[in-house]
Amino acid sequence: MQIVGPSKWICNQSKNSEVFGNFRTHHIPNSINTKIFKFFNKDYSKDLFNLPKDVPTVLFVADTFDNNRKGFRFLYQALELLSDQKLNLLVIGSGNITKYSFGINHKMFFLGSVKEELIMSIAYNAADLFIIPSIMDNLPNTAIESICCGTPVIGFEIGGIPDIIQDGLNGYLAKNLSTESLALSIKKGLVNLSLFDNVNISELARTKYRLEIQAQKYVDLFES
Repeated sequence: MQIVGPSKWICNQSKNSEVFGNFRTHHIPNSINTKIFKFFNKDYSKDLFNLPKDVPTVLFVADTFDNNRKGFRFLYQALELLSDQKLNLLVIGSGNITKYSFGINHKMFFLGSVKEELIMSIAYNAADLFIIPSIMDNLPNTAIESICCGTPVIGFEIGGIPDIIQDGLNGYLAKNLSTESLALSIKKGLVNLSLFDNVNISELARTKYRLEIQAQKYVDLFES
């Protein structure tokens, strides 16, 4: 039996496992459709969602933000610590968003559940930062989709997220699993927005996560 893990973290879990440790483990990252998830004009993307351009937009995506593993509570509490920062919060997913109240400087735009990949791609492009506050994750497609669209990512240094985020180049890693650490990384991202090269972020990510690369690695594995 051969074991395949999408992230370095899950590969290490397999190698140290009593069940899988005696089998060979291969690291093959997930891939996405880079013909859809690519850089678009940011102002155009914001216009499609009627997002104000005079303040930055941060994006949160989850199948359901009531799932504790997705860490929405960390984002909500981090935004409370950043109550003096004017920003738009774009939220995609299902759940009871009405139980959360945001400060006067934070305007929320709730899109609900989105299934169409093209609309998701435009949403990533409309955002200035993508926040993934997951407290456990393998190699989250949302973070890959974001950088393929050229949008920097902020997340905790857990699971496979460090495989995706190159600190300072395409986002920032929160070093501790805490609200304060996440808030600090979000603030750093907002302050340094002009330093990110969105086109370069997209080009590098799309080179790394093309469907053809994953397919070829599986072909090579089967042939070996």
